[in-house]
Amino acid sequence: RLRVIARLAAAPHARAHLLAIEHPTNTGHRVDVGLDRLQQADLPMSASASAPAPAPIDAVPAPDEAPLHLLHRRIGQAVSGGRRVLAFPGDSAADARRLHRHGLGTAGDILDELLAAAAERSRDAFGRLLPADTGRFARAWLTAARYTDEVDRVLCAAAWGG
Repeated sequence: RLRVIARLAAAPHARAHLLAIEHPTNTGHRVDVGLDRLQQADLPMSASASAPAPAPIDAVPAPDEAPLHLLHRRIGQAVSGGRRVLAFPGDSAADARRLHRHGLGTAGDILDELLAAAAERSRDAFGRLLPADTGRFARAWLTAARYTDEVDRVLCAAAWGG
């Protein structure tokens, strides 16, 4: 047996970052931890391997096809370019519709709120722009960032079977 210590990386495509490796019977033995992929034949057979896999649920996207990158991209745009970048004219509702179609309705609603908060600018009676509601935009951005972190964590746990 080979002892491996790794840290799970929360992301839509779950990964484990290798931290340490030890060969328990031969401490001086060099272990090749190259870039080879682990094959099914490399894994020990267990009682759980003979159990049938549960049927996939079509309503919820698999971790590798969840379009959460749409919300991640908008969060990054807000960080690098500010709220004005999110307020550019265009069909920004297409991303929210895609999130809704893939069963991520909350992500779509959060994206809608983020874009609405970025675009909201009122004018006074003379047509001058009034100060933006920075609190609303900050809350929308923080909600989106926290939500994507949590969904990434849950998708990573689901990909690793936990």
